[in-house]
Amino acid sequence: MAWGSLEAKTVNISSSDYFRNETGHISAEKVYIAAAVIHNYGDIFADYGVYLSGENEIKNGFGGKILAKEIALVSDGLVFNGSGWFEGDFEDYIDDIHMPDGYTYEPFLDFNNIDTSNNESIIWGEFVEIYASSFVAVNPYEKNIPPEDKDLPFILDPGLSNQVVVSADYHLKIDVENTFLNRSAVVESVYGSFNLNSSKIENERDFAISTSTVEIPGENTVVHTDYISRLSPAGRISSGSNLVISADSLFNNSSTIEVFGALDANVRLVDMVGKELQKESVKTIYTRHSQRICSKRKWGACVDRTTNRWTTSKEVSESEKLGDIPFVMYLEGALPPGFGYEAFKMNGVVQ
Repeated sequence: MAWGSLEAKTVNISSSDYFRNETGHISAEKVYIAAAVIHNYGDIFADYGVYLSGENEIKNGFGGKILAKEIALVSDGLVFNGSGWFEGDFEDYIDDIHMPDGYTYEPFLDFNNIDTSNNESIIWGEFVEIYASSFVAVNPYEKNIPPEDKDLPFILDPGLSNQVVVSADYHLKIDVENTFLNRSAVVESVYGSFNLNSSKIENERDFAISTSTVEIPGENTVVHTDYISRLSPAGRISSGSNLVISADSLFNNSSTIEVFGALDANVRLVDMVGKELQKESVKTIYTRHSQRICSKRKWGACVDRTTNRWTTSKEVSESEKLGDIPFVMYLEGALPPGFGYEAFKMNGVVQ
């Protein structure tokens, strides 16, 4: 475990168990770290290259910065950038991790206990490559709106919205076997190409929740009005040049995919989803009916009559679109036939 400062021409660290850079500063021309589990919450800077090999997991948590011209992260398990709680199936390998005495393995922290006001998780280089079983990036920053403030302007802080980043200036490659999950974080190549290979790709907001207020403006009328009550930044996948993408499925949920070049895709299922906010007025119309019927007959003649009365109702609704939490798919080139070659769905709002 590292807290202080370590500077050298070359840093080479190897552990059979656990390496954790708590708040330390590691600086060299080249940095090599190999361990079963690597957690970084400090600085790892290199003039040329940072090479991390974590057999079970590599995590760059809040406060963690990995900066170099060339960065390579390799793991048989999970590569994680950011902080937050993820409910998934990435913990199957935990029993195989051997921790030093006195330490407990906690791969994810509860985001409700994290101060997100002054934290960053940054992986930034000119050339960045990541190889793993799964890749997850989570930015737990969110904004909650109480009902009394629902009509005020809704603005997310741009700094906090971009505090979890994997960025390459000229080339980014992420090759994972199972899942690529980007929740409200940024994964980008700034000027160059981006190669993304994964069985399942999910690009989404950590939270995008709308709530309805209920008003009764008049007799038999109920008005439901949607408003954004809890929102996280959009997940952003961006390529400054060409994007080469291969996956069985890609889900873009109220988030952003940008390609400032050509798209070369081999994706079976593409599902783009946005969320609409609506105002719905439901009026119930009641109709009273009556019918005179014969209640008693004698010798074929009606000698007594009665009146049956009943009420029927029907609902008439009117909807008004108030706004949306859109998904964005920006592409400078043509959409290739391999992008959603079996199914291409666009639900909700398209921008």
